[in-house]
Amino acid sequence: MRIRYSRWDGTQKLDALDADDLLAAMSDDLLADGDPWRALRRLFHRGAQRPDGRPMPGLGELLQRLRGQRQQRLDRYDLGSALDDIKQKLDEVIRTEREGIERRVPTEAERATKLARLDRLPPDPASLIRELQRHDFTEPEARRKFEELLKSLQQQMLKPFVQGMQQALQGLGPEDTKRMREMMRDLNRMLRQRLEGEEPDFQAFMDTWGAHFPGVESLDQLLEQMGRQMAQLQSLMASLSPEQRGQLREMMSALFLQDERLEAEMRQLAMSLGE
Repeated sequence: MRIRYSRWDGTQKLDALDADDLLAAMSDDLLADGDPWRALRRLFHRGAQRPDGRPMPGLGELLQRLRGQRQQRLDRYDLGSALDDIKQKLDEVIRTEREGIERRVPTEAERATKLARLDRLPPDPASLIRELQRHDFTEPEARRKFEELLKSLQQQMLKPFVQGMQQALQGLGPEDTKRMREMMRDLNRMLRQRLEGEEPDFQAFMDTWGAHFPGVESLDQLLEQMGRQMAQLQSLMASLSPEQRGQLREMMSALFLQDERLEAEMRQLAMSLGE
C-alpha cells in the first residue's frame, strides 16, 4: 500500500479522536505523576489505541519505520559496493591488456615499455578512467571491456536525471551524447525562463523530447518527477563515506571527459533542481 503525504489544506480526513479519547489514553500517565504535558508527550511518542480498537502509531514507531525504509533503500542501492565492482572491472581491463601485451608484442623492449606504462596508471577509479580513455590499447578485448564499462557507467550516471531514458541510452554514441546535451540545454532554458518570470514553451519541449518523459503533462510535473529522483540520489550519496563520494564525483566527471558541455548542462540542471 502506498501512502502519499501532502501539505495540509483542509480537505484531508482524519479519524475521529476527541478530547475524551485523548484523556482516556493519557489516564494511566496522569494518575502516575499528574503532569498533563508529560503525559501528552509520552502519548505522542508511544501512540494510542483508537476507540474502534485500531492502533494509532506514535512518533517512535513512525521513526522506526522511516529508519527501516531508509535501510532498505541503502541495501538496494549500495553505492559503496558499486564502487568496489567498478574497481574490479577496471582491474580486469588492465589484466586483459597486460596479457595481450605479453602475447602480441614481439620485442622484449617494446613489451617492457608498454607494461611499465600500465604499472604507472593511477590507482583511484576516476583517474584510471581518464588515463584509459587516452590509452592506446594493444589488446582489442581489453578495449572492448573498457568501452562496455564506460557505456554502462554513463547510463547509470544519467539515469537519476531522466526517467524513461534507458532505451535512449543503450547505444550512447557521439550523436546520442549530442542529443542528450541539447535536451539538457532546452530543459535548462525553460528553468531559466521560469525563474525570470517568463512562461516557458513546455509544449515545444515535449514535441521534441516528450518520448523521454512518458506521462508528463506539465513543467511542474516534470520538475517534481526529476526533483524526487535528485532527492533519491542525494540520499544515496549521503550514505557514502566522504572518500567514496569524492570518487563518485570524480568518476562522473571522467565519464563525460569527451563532452564537457554535457557535463556543464547536467551540473546546471542539478543546481536548478536543488534551488
